[in-house]
Amino acid sequence: MAAWLGILAMEPGCRFGAFMLRSLTLSAGAVDGCAGRWQWRPENCFDASDWVNNMIPYFTISPLQIPFPFGWTLFGVNHLSLQPFGLLVAMGVILGNWQALRYAVAQKLDPELLNRMVMPALIGGFIGAHLFAVAAYRPGDLARDWWKIWSGLSSFGGIFSGVVVLLIWARRNGVRLAPYADALVYGFVHAWVFGRAGCFIVHDHPGRLTSFFLSVKFPEHLYTAGQRFDLGLLELLFTILLLSVMRVWMVHLPRRNGQLAVWLGLIYSVVRFFLDFLRATDIPGSDLRYFGLTPAQYCCLALVVFCIYWLRGYGAEGEGLGGSE
Repeated sequence: MAAWLGILAMEPGCRFGAFMLRSLTLSAGAVDGCAGRWQWRPENCFDASDWVNNMIPYFTISPLQIPFPFGWTLFGVNHLSLQPFGLLVAMGVILGNWQALRYAVAQKLDPELLNRMVMPALIGGFIGAHLFAVAAYRPGDLARDWWKIWSGLSSFGGIFSGVVVLLIWARRNGVRLAPYADALVYGFVHAWVFGRAGCFIVHDHPGRLTSFFLSVKFPEHLYTAGQRFDLGLLELLFTILLLSVMRVWMVHLPRRNGQLAVWLGLIYSVVRFFLDFLRATDIPGSDLRYFGLTPAQYCCLALVVFCIYWLRGYGAEGEGLGGSE
């Protein structure tokens, strides 16, 4: 699998995939007894009866650790550690780029131009995702952790900063962004499936206690024992549905430049706004609230306003998204 991803990452149009794969999967540490294979860890709470009782068992997946040959070390690291979350994100980036390029070719857009705008958006998105996560959710840690990009990411921080970078890039290069926005969002939704799958397997978005049939049985040593929403799982399922809607749209409905991106942004922001009410409030490290809403919910409201404004006429013909012909 790692070899296949490495080859795919070097394909034309997926050059930045190699960067993602390297940056997300290398970690320090000694190789332990489970080197070279995936390890399923049920956290002492896996019980087949959970399925019967309408609960999804809590599980984690240990990194796949591949020792370097001949006992070699590199900067004190003697193995390649493929983190499940990082591997899924890298796969999503590669697949998303490929799908965006397919869309561009089908719409007679310039795939090389699309490639040129992806890397700045990706880098700006990751930086913005981290800075927003710390500033909005852990403001007390901003002075200490602003540079530790691995210590937290926010999806809306990444989306907004990526869009700002794209707008600046398009204006500086005289590119009309609207038709390419559809291609980028088309690829992004494919990548988002893998990203939210990663969130689910690491369970980093615990929700409120519930008896809902899609709840996860979180272990006692983490939070208050019981069934909880897992927002990573819920958003994964919603993104799969959104992907299906998008594909039907592509086949059966007429569209203007930028319209696909704006409609999907509107749908996502509305659903995400209500999903965030399901996030946990009774555990240490719960999402910070401002006047009862999470930072992401305020981002949802801002995105809804923008999308409605664009659809009501300002961007009716794909204008207003930056750049020029």
